[in-house]
Amino acid sequence: TKGMAMEYMHSGVRINAISPGGLATPIGASFVPPAGADLSLLARLKPKRGLVEVEDMANMIAFLASPAASAFHGADIHMDKGITAG
Repeated sequence: TKGMAMEYMHSGVRINAISPGGLATPIGASFVPPAGADLSLLARLKPKRGLVEVEDMANMIAFLASPAASAFHGADIHMDKGITAG
């Protein structure tokens, strides 16, 4: 994202990325761990605040595409309800 942002710095095109965590989708809701999976390892990856709603992701995309986000260039927005925060 940062490399492309620098490459397109003078073009008027804004480059940003959204890094989602788990999304609340029908596919995710039907996930079943494989037989023999270590559930204690999987539990470490379970989001403490739940999954990101698809509508929230769509709203962020719409915001980044709008003039209100004109100051965003080269940003990577983590939408994971805090998983990558620590």
